[in-house]
Amino acid sequence: MKFKAVDALIEKDITQGFPGAQLCVSMHGQIIKNQGYGFVDYLTERRTPITTQTYFDIASLTKMLAIVYSFQYLTQYQGVQVTRPLKDIFTSHADFFAEDAANGGNKSDLTILNCLAHTAGFPANPWYYDPNYSRELYFQALDVDIAQNRQAFLAKLLATPLAHLPNTQHLYSDPDFML
Repeated sequence: MKFKAVDALIEKDITQGFPGAQLCVSMHGQIIKNQGYGFVDYLTERRTPITTQTYFDIASLTKMLAIVYSFQYLTQYQGVQVTRPLKDIFTSHADFFAEDAANGGNKSDLTILNCLAHTAGFPANPWYYDPNYSRELYFQALDVDIAQNRQAFLAKLLATPLAHLPNTQHLYSDPDFML
């Protein structure tokens, strides 16, 4: 098969300490390779395999390339409006937005554009993995139950306190692109 060399390279890296990977390759709109390698929780005894359905935190350059390209596509071909409020997207968390507004918060009017432009007001890099940063937001980095559960992690993201008022500063922020 065409991907034997890639499979061998990834497997070799895993034997040398790399935790794992997920690879999806498409050609002409068809997925031709989709596979998970290694383990999500490689430092624990649990050994949960990485699958094609495993969620990952996207980091640095990936965020810029993947998110920006995705929204260019979605606005051009799918009619997604970047001025759409987050509360209209995350309807399963409507109570959160209502409570935030009732307590004088500013998250109810946040839009996709605020997140893309890093003007939402979120801090640059909340330390969700550090209990000293915030007990409410804390979860262990290897807590697969939260990290692999979109709704649980989304609740943590939405609960992140703003560092400044929306639309008052540009601050590169991980939660902006995670949302």
